Amino acid sequence: EFRRVLFRSEMNEFDKCESLCTKYIKNDNKNIDIYYYLATSQKYLRKYKRSLENYKRYLYLIENYDISTQANAVECNADTLIHQDKAKVNIIDIYYKLEMYQEIINNIDDINIDILEQAYLVIFMSLYKLNKEEKIIEIYKKLSSCIVQQNKFKVALEGILRKIKEDDLPKMY
Repeated sequence: EFRRVLFRSEMNEFDKCESLCTKYIKNDNKNIDIYYYLATSQKYLRKYKRSLENYKRYLYLIENYDISTQANAVECNADTLIHQDKAKVNIIDIYYKLEMYQEIINNIDDINIDILEQAYLVIFMSLYKLNKEEKIIEIYKKLSSCIVQQNKFKVALEGILRKIKEDDLPKMY
């Protein structure tokens, strides 16, 4: 059953993957991998609230690994453990899609730089929409003197400024 879920996920058959994962969870609600595949499928299906819940469950099970199926079943792998950062970026993206900008901002200080870099545009737009642009400068000051990090920050900031400028232009009909 699990191999079918993985296969469906890889083949972009998200509706079938969601269905298989949902059935699986009825018998085992502590499988880390199943929650990751379920959340990812739901994100692509635009079922954002459900996806958010399942990404959070996925991260919860990782943080409490000892209660997970993976910790208690020798034959069960934890193939998705490497996707924790991706899940966190997806959560930020879902918050943005749901216009839950404050949720992004509430957690911004706890987000490590690797995740921040992947979500700069969404984070900057959220700050802009909440009129908290000064927080962008705080983020920049937290960057080390690493030129690569600073350049990624500047490129993302330029992108957001371009987007804001385009949004402010009068629409031609």
